[in-house]
Amino acid sequence: MYSAFKFAEDSSSFLSYAGELLKGDLEQSPTLEKRRMRILTLEMITALKKGLIALLGSGGVVVLYEGSKNCGEQLYHYTVREFKTTGPQALETLKQTFETTGWGDIKKIELDLNKATGMISVKNSFEAKASSRSKAPACYFLRGLLEGFIRAAAGRPIRVEEEKCVAKGDECCIFTIKS
Repeated sequence: MYSAFKFAEDSSSFLSYAGELLKGDLEQSPTLEKRRMRILTLEMITALKKGLIALLGSGGVVVLYEGSKNCGEQLYHYTVREFKTTGPQALETLKQTFETTGWGDIKKIELDLNKATGMISVKNSFEAKASSRSKAPACYFLRGLLEGFIRAAAGRPIRVEEEKCVAKGDECCIFTIKS
């Protein structure tokens, strides 16, 4: 098994290893709501995150954040299309998706979609668990995912900031939404 902490020494070997893990027959992969999934362990997510940061420095953080905004938008449009739900009902589906996928447990959503402002608290963030102790919030993927989802739901640009993070030692991760 490849160690997540070996990145800085040999990132090209990790990339080769990760590519092998992600290959395979799509027909054998599990599904969520009839969609094929690829499952990554917490160790693999940790390794991926550390590898991106080792290879790209702060640019690795940008890749995680910016890329996940697109994922959030896609998730919102999928929710609308498949569940015929928008607004607050779509947020409930987001909460269930977090729990089902193991991304975390959304404990509180205080969101005004008309003003595009509010707060979301998440316990058991997979990303905070995958991060080393940090002085700054570390949930770049979740922050971008929430931003993309809420931006699509609100129909206008918004900004999500992570104010508190378990990786910093906080009790839960708190994301604030601002228009």
